[in-house]
Amino acid sequence: MRILRASLLLLLLPGISACGSFGLLDDSLEIGVGLYRFAAFRINPENADRPRIDGWLSVEPDTASIEILLFHVDDFERWASSGEDVDTLWFARTRADSVRIPLDGIGDYRLVLSNRGNYASVRVAADLSVEFSGSGVVEDPLISAFHVAAAMMALSVVVILVFGVARTLRRGGSRAR
Repeated sequence: MRILRASLLLLLLPGISACGSFGLLDDSLEIGVGLYRFAAFRINPENADRPRIDGWLSVEPDTASIEILLFHVDDFERWASSGEDVDTLWFARTRADSVRIPLDGIGDYRLVLSNRGNYASVRVAADLSVEFSGSGVVEDPLISAFHVAAAMMALSVVVILVFGVARTLRRGGSRAR
C-alpha cells in the first residue's frame, strides 16, 4: 500500500510542479539622475500560460527609490522617443522589495527601471526572471494530425490485406472441393 501511494505521488508530482522560467535581469546597474535602463523580452505561445515577472531588487543609497514600469514594445518606443503619455501595463515606485508583475500574455515587452525623481545616481541590484505555468512546450497539432493519418492508413492497409487473404482462401477452398 505504501509503495502504491509513493508511485501515485511520483506520477502526479510532475503535473503539479511543471512550470518554467527564463532569466530576465541578474545584475547590478548604475542609473544616472533622470535616466533609465530597460530589459527587453518576448512571451511566446509556449510560455504564455500565466506569465509573470518574479524576483527581487534593491536600491542604493537606501534613501532613494526607483520606478519600475512595464510596457508593450510599441508604447515603450513612443515613451522613450518623445516622453509622451502612453499606456503603462504596470507601475511601481520602490526601494527594495520582492517583485511580482503579471503579464498580459503573448508579445514583446520592455521592463524599465527609471531613476526619475532622485537627486543622485542609484545602484540597482536585481534578480528577476519570467516565470510561467505549464511545461513550456506547445504541442503541434499538425504532428498529431499526421500521426492519426498515418495510423488510419496503416489500418487501411491491414484491412485490405486481411480481406484479400480471406477472399483468396475462400476461392482456393471452393476449387478444392
